[in-house]
Amino acid sequence: MAINKAAIAVGLLGTAAAAAAVWLAVGRSASGPSMLSELDATHTLAAVELRNLDTLAGQGLEQLEQMPTLPTAIAVKRADIEKYAGGDPSKRETWTALGLDAERGLAIAVDKRVVVMRGDRGEPVPIFMARVTDQAKLQAGLAKAGITVVLGKIIGPVQELEIGGKTLWMGKRGDDTAVVPFSRSTAEDKALALRTAFEQFLRTDGPRLAEASNYKQVRKQAGNSTLFGWTDASGLVPLARGKETQADLAFFAGLFPYAALWLSDQTAVRVGASDAGKAILAEIGKPKRNPPRCARLIAKTGWAAGRVSVNLVDVVAGIGKLLPPSSPGEVRTAVGASTAMLGFLGVAWNEVTDAFSGHTCAAVDIAGLPAAMAGRGKQMPAWLATIGVVDAPKADAFVAKAIELAKGKGGVIVTEIKVGAAKGWLLSLGPVSVAAARIDDVLMLGPSVAALEAAIGRASADSLAATVAKDLLDGDVAWSIVFDVHAAITAGTSLAAAVGDPAAVSAAAAKLVAKLGNDRYAGMALTLDDHGALLHSEGDPLLRSSVAVVGPALATLAIPNFMRYQNRANETEARMSLNTIARQAVAYFPEIHGEAGGCQFPASTGPNPPQSCCQADSDKNGDKACDPEAFLAGPTWQALHFTYPQRSHFQYAFESSGSLDAAQFTARAYADFDCDGTFATFAIRGIGRPDSSGACSAQIVGSVETESGED
Repeated sequence: MAINKAAIAVGLLGTAAAAAAVWLAVGRSASGPSMLSELDATHTLAAVELRNLDTLAGQGLEQLEQMPTLPTAIAVKRADIEKYAGGDPSKRETWTALGLDAERGLAIAVDKRVVVMRGDRGEPVPIFMARVTDQAKLQAGLAKAGITVVLGKIIGPVQELEIGGKTLWMGKRGDDTAVVPFSRSTAEDKALALRTAFEQFLRTDGPRLAEASNYKQVRKQAGNSTLFGWTDASGLVPLARGKETQADLAFFAGLFPYAALWLSDQTAVRVGASDAGKAILAEIGKPKRNPPRCARLIAKTGWAAGRVSVNLVDVVAGIGKLLPPSSPGEVRTAVGASTAMLGFLGVAWNEVTDAFSGHTCAAVDIAGLPAAMAGRGKQMPAWLATIGVVDAPKADAFVAKAIELAKGKGGVIVTEIKVGAAKGWLLSLGPVSVAAARIDDVLMLGPSVAALEAAIGRASADSLAATVAKDLLDGDVAWSIVFDVHAAITAGTSLAAAVGDPAAVSAAAAKLVAKLGNDRYAGMALTLDDHGALLHSEGDPLLRSSVAVVGPALATLAIPNFMRYQNRANETEARMSLNTIARQAVAYFPEIHGEAGGCQFPASTGPNPPQSCCQADSDKNGDKACDPEAFLAGPTWQALHFTYPQRSHFQYAFESSGSLDAAQFTARAYADFDCDGTFATFAIRGIGRPDSSGACSAQIVGSVETESGED
């Protein structure tokens, strides 16, 4: 099917872009004073700078030049870029010829004073800054690119200019040039106030941002980063509209007064916290027990893994403290009562907190993704999940209780198993099975007994415990993720084999892998420390510096294939509904039903709804799913106690014939997931089978089968 082939092609592009990004940020430390550090500490709301423009341009062009080899890429001609830049932008002399200092770079700042008034509301105006070494050269370079610059009148330290039809004010701040947009339609008094504020910004006599304690701490940690951004949360409060919004912003600014991001030898995002903010973060994300060792259970290559840490004892109280003043009372009540809701399921919250540590790891075999997709849903990639155990007897008792509660619910079948010497359980619902067993300090979950045994039998040298991923999964982190980039590239290449030129795709992938060399692990971790929260890159040196770029690029691989996996998830509805219909048909068979008597299944009927979920009659809101009111409530569906889904992609049908031992039925569910006329169809069957005494009885034959599927 065309849509899935296109998705695969875009997926490969994402994978290749991710791999290309791994060297984007390497070797880009900046030197010399930063424009941001020289800003006014009292009035700076937010600022961001980009340094070493020549290096950035060169590495960006290197990535772009990879794209034409990929099926869905847009060709970028380096010659065209060089034409507009007046030379090779990866060379510093090109920037010098344009009259710009490439090393110092560009910056954007938002100042409390430079605000344009719209009615009674003020909005900050962005200020652009650069070190212009030769204004005439810059003006000539812009003209060559088709951008006309017209210098206007000078009023004190400010000069008016027109660039591409836009009006700006320009002034010097030290050796840097600053410009701010200005509208000629602004009222005279407001224009005067704006120009006065801009003049105040141009003066450098106030306290410098470099001396502010929060900024100084973050800047020290970031080093001479090429990309650096800073935000003062408390300064944003007065600019908010409405007292309620201001109160909420002030509340959060009191907990988290600043934030910063940077890209250098280690990419990171810092959220600074006050003492109260740090206490709340600890309540939510710092469990009071040590994390279990889960890296030892996950294969060394081919996998992606992550961890989440939750302070089970205090997490609800911590979340409650993050609710702003405007939160409705019912929301606060619901959060406070959330743990009590487990009582409806037959377990108490203290049973959870007494048994488990609050650490959960999960991993999936991304190297097995192509095979799983080729199986069209008949198999899933290998996966593994672990839940940290703090008290083994209590954990065993909790799991046993949960297993008893699950038995017979919604068609779940529970079977006792052995995993090594440990007792475990296999939970089955149609074709889906989950094996569970407690091994040492973790409760392990996986798709099969074999998967659990493979994990516990894995030698340390063959696991992620022997890699840089160990600290991401076993260390002091609130959240983490790590993945094998080599495996992601290989999987993406396999998935794209049917699109475009497979040889070109393979060649591009091989080039990317060669660039990586021995570096293959990239990851991110959220840690809580004395300054607040830090989201930072981890992994092998080459990958660590650019994982913030790799992560979003890898999402490009995941997103196009999300529809395919969403379709697989939607199939669960069909399987569960068909299993329920089949059980109800078997229960109906021996009963007396008016003149027809027993030993018959309900009469044939369908489809339900009559129109496809892609048709307006079934889908009034246009979301490509059947609306609840589209489903029929005929006699057969009533006899089968059919529950109408709130939202469904499926139509259902029921066919039956015969009586006694000649009776049979087939229940079907079919859906056109992509609304392209191709249907996925699932079916389950049953037959009449009177016992030796002639009494009516029936049975389901097999399980839900796939009769047809989408490509």
